[in-house]
Amino acid sequence: MKVQRTSTSRKSRTAPRRNPELMEELVTEILLLLPVKSLRRFESVCKAWRSIISDPIFIRAHLRRSASNWEQSPRFVINPHTLEEAIPDEECWPRTFSSHLRFYQWQLPQQCNPRTGKYKVVQALYWSVDYETNMWTDMGMEVFTIAGSGDGRVWREIRRDPPYPVEKFQTAVTVNGFMFWRIAKHHPERLRAILHLSLAEEEFGVTRLPDSLNPSLDAFVLDMLYGRDLCLTACTSETTLTIWTLPVLKKGLNSPWERRYSIEFESSMPCHTMCLPPFSNGVILWRADTVYCYDPATSELTTLLCEFHRMRYQGARKWKNLFTFNFNPFTESLVRMTSS
Repeated sequence: MKVQRTSTSRKSRTAPRRNPELMEELVTEILLLLPVKSLRRFESVCKAWRSIISDPIFIRAHLRRSASNWEQSPRFVINPHTLEEAIPDEECWPRTFSSHLRFYQWQLPQQCNPRTGKYKVVQALYWSVDYETNMWTDMGMEVFTIAGSGDGRVWREIRRDPPYPVEKFQTAVTVNGFMFWRIAKHHPERLRAILHLSLAEEEFGVTRLPDSLNPSLDAFVLDMLYGRDLCLTACTSETTLTIWTLPVLKKGLNSPWERRYSIEFESSMPCHTMCLPPFSNGVILWRADTVYCYDPATSELTTLLCEFHRMRYQGARKWKNLFTFNFNPFTESLVRMTSS
């Protein structure tokens, strides 16, 4: 009897394919292009990505890129202030502001310190008042370092008081590590200057106003442009709005003011300047609840289709008892408010 040998087929075994891996430098460059919201999600992908995203060098590089992107596509945060209730025929300043704050991001159509990664908060305190004139006189300021440790976690009085008192009811404009305030109008010297504070050295100084600004004009506002320029906008006549800019360098405030635009605009109150060419299609101005665009080529002033009182949130039909808005530049950042 013949025994027939049957051949058993061997299953071919192939080595498992390894997933291709990108170089860490290439991964870093790709992650730098992403917004903060995506990066926070991608921290959970793997330990390697989490290590990259949490690296202080990466955080500073992402902040620089965000600032550069802002110049190409400016963004702002809008904070409406509403009243708990509307008081009929109220002539004084409203006293019933709502404590429920909301923030909305708005993008134009088309103070963290980057060197240290720490945030500082500054508050002003008035020490005395002149009862004959009902004016506040001497004042001091305190600073709180949010990301600090040890003594940095308490309010600290700035060693030297400001040389001049500042106007009440104003928020300082922060530009590249410096804070700026308008000096009180009632000061007897009537200085042609604004007060500044260096956040790094925590020392005060004064910055002269533009030489071409009429000393009798009190109607001017300060704004920050692109994180590096201080902008002053003033009503230089009943029908003219004039804009100056001052470069704020880390090494000091030694540059002169530059007169940028004079715009025909009938108003007794100046507008806030939000953006200037070449980073926008025109001069973008904000006053009250409306944004305007001035075209230097045609000298035309138009209203942008972004009237704030028409904005909506969370499906609501309108903001109830709307009083006013705050409007501030917004730059995405991975810098944490605290070190923990």
